[in-house]
Order: sequence, then structure tokens, then C-alpha cells
Amino acid sequence: MSHPCSIAREQPERVAFVLGEEALTYGELAARAERLAGRLAALGCARGDTVALILGNGAEFFVAAWPAQTSGLYFVPMSERLAPPERDHILADSGAKVVLARDAGLANVLTPGEWEEGPVAGFEVFFEGPRAHAYHGDPAKARAATSRQGYATMGDIGHVDADGFLHLTDRAAFTIILGGANIYPAEVEAALMADPQIVDCAVFGVPDADMGEVVQAIVEAAGGPPADPAARAAAIGERLAGLIAPNKIPRQIAFVGRVPRLETGKVRKQELRDFHADPARRGHPARTKPANPGRNRGE
Repeated sequence: MSHPCSIAREQPERVAFVLGEEALTYGELAARAERLAGRLAALGCARGDTVALILGNGAEFFVAAWPAQTSGLYFVPMSERLAPPERDHILADSGAKVVLARDAGLANVLTPGEWEEGPVAGFEVFFEGPRAHAYHGDPAKARAATSRQGYATMGDIGHVDADGFLHLTDRAAFTIILGGANIYPAEVEAALMADPQIVDCAVFGVPDADMGEVVQAIVEAAGGPPADPAARAAAIGERLAGLIAPNKIPRQIAFVGRVPRLETGKVRKQELRDFHADPARRGHPARTKPANPGRNRGE
């Protein structure tokens, strides 16, 4: 496959992409990108700096990403649908020097200042070492748990903090896939637990005919189940709307006396998934209409 920069030099008239009624040649794409690279340089961006993109899918994204090929910049694609605290965390964590956004995406962009710590979704943890990792009697599962580079995973989701400590926060098997978008329960649980009236909670996926899965939550409220669970669920959903993206907000919330856990403290998520597969057991709506998961980058 030819490199886009090479195509722009050798075949500038060749169409780079067509999006709806808009078509852009490699030559036009390169020209726009060069102008943008000049603007970024004027703003003080140099090789190794990070630029955040809140542009969705379209010509603007391709134009903005092009300077990464020529200027040595790092780009962080972000969804236009992220809530302000989520954007706040990503911008702070990436150290973005410039944010490129369409007007529609500028409404929720926070200016640099005292960055608040946002929920951390984490990544699947792989490890290496002298001992081979395998599943007894299940070679296929062992192969699936080994990367092409030879690293192994036990299916844990985690992150490394500023002091170098590894925190295990979730299991890859419990990642919710809503219309093609990955949603990590730990991130939603962290947002729920920011409510002082919530003692404990668990978030997991349940089957949905349209989306494949939707986000379900059970909540242990301070003082026991609320007198008006429907109103409380709606209030929780409204509060979450300011903390996380719409597709991460639980479709429904069920209030329980206690979140079921193993002796080790882990939530019995598989049992919860099986129990709440029945729509009649899912509790009360936390938002009034389903969120379109979209296909925006950065989700």
C-alpha cells in the first residue's frame, strides 16, 4: 500500500475519499494539511507535542490528522459526545497543547486550569515472564490469551498510576459492547459512586435486540431502596449526563438491598447478567430515550 504522502506527490488528482457529496483529492488534502501544519507551528506546536481532535468522522479529521505524517505531532482523537469531565481528564492526561474542534464540539470543551481527575477506563493487561501461561485442557483459550508478540493476558482490565502501581479494575469479559462501542463498567461505576447517596453499585451489560447489549446498573442506596425508585433512577441518570457520555448512562437502574459479592469482594456479575437478562427485572429508566452509540473516534 502506498503512503498517502507519496500519493499526494505522485498522483495529486487522485481522489482520497468521498464522504456523502464531498470528495477530496490527495493534492487538496495535502494542501489543506500543510496550511493547518503552519497554523499549528504558529501556535507553538513542535515535534512530539500533542494535539486533541474533537472532529468526529469527516473531512476535518483527515485534514487534521495529516500533519502527524509530516510534523511529528501526536494526535488524540476524542468523541464529540464525551461529557465535560471525560474530556477534562483526556486533555489533562494527554497534555494536549492545542484542541481542534468544530463549532458544535466547542460548547463543552473546558479551558485549561485546575484539571479534575476523571474516571479511568483502563486497558487490558498483558504480561511477560519466564513461566508460560496456559489454560489446563483448553489450548484454544490459551492461544486466544496470547498476543502475537508472546505476551499473555488473564483478561484483566487495569491502569498504571503516576507512581507506577498497577490497578486491576475490571474484567475484559464484562466489557459492554453497545452498537459497536466498548463501554467499561468500572468507568460507569466510578461515576455512580461519586454520588454520596449511593453506597455500592454494579454495572454490566444485558442483551438488547437493537444494540446487542445495553448498560444496566444495580444500586445500593444509602438508607435502603428509595420510596420512589422511578424518580430516583431518573435523577441519577440526569446527574450522570454531566459526567459521562450518553451511551454510557445505564438504560435502567434496579435498586437492591445489597450488591451481591463473592467472599473475595468481587461482584457476581455473571449471575447479575443472567438474572437481569429478563427485561422485567431491570428496574427503572435512567434516561428517557436510548442513546445512539455512534461511530465517532475516541469512544
